[in-house]
Amino acid sequence: MSNLQSPFEAKPIQLQWGDGQVVVTPEDQDRFVKEAKWAVAACQGFIQIEKIFAKFKDEFLAKLRGWCERNADRITDCYVPFASPHGVQVYVIGASEGFDFQLSELLSELEQSLDNDGWVADILQLPQSSPEMLLSFFDPSRSIQVYGNGSGTPSEGGPQPRIP
Repeated sequence: MSNLQSPFEAKPIQLQWGDGQVVVTPEDQDRFVKEAKWAVAACQGFIQIEKIFAKFKDEFLAKLRGWCERNADRITDCYVPFASPHGVQVYVIGASEGFDFQLSELLSELEQSLDNDGWVADILQLPQSSPEMLLSFFDPSRSIQVYGNGSGTPSEGGPQPRIP
């Protein structure tokens, strides 16, 4: 194996705030010209989004998963759908086919605890039911599965958060 680099390999470029214009060519080859200020701001914005999502995973999803594991006898699955117009939504699928009043109290306490940590979320309890019924609330295929196996039956710890 050679340590030589091809002269045609892409190398990092350096943009300075006051530089002129930059040609951006994404994979789809739809080229466009923007000011360097725009390119710098876009990179900074993307980095900020990455930091926010990392914090969301490390704080919010980790706390939610821990709660699910401690309440595994009452729930089968837990989902957080992407891009809700109503903020962060959480759907917890109960182990029973009816409304569980005790689980409702526990979910209220979890919601309050998350709110105290600065994470405002709307947590809804759904009874164990068919996949079609779940689709009337959210699409599991476009959600983060925080806990469970997606089968609607009680799981033993379930997988780690799955991000499609």
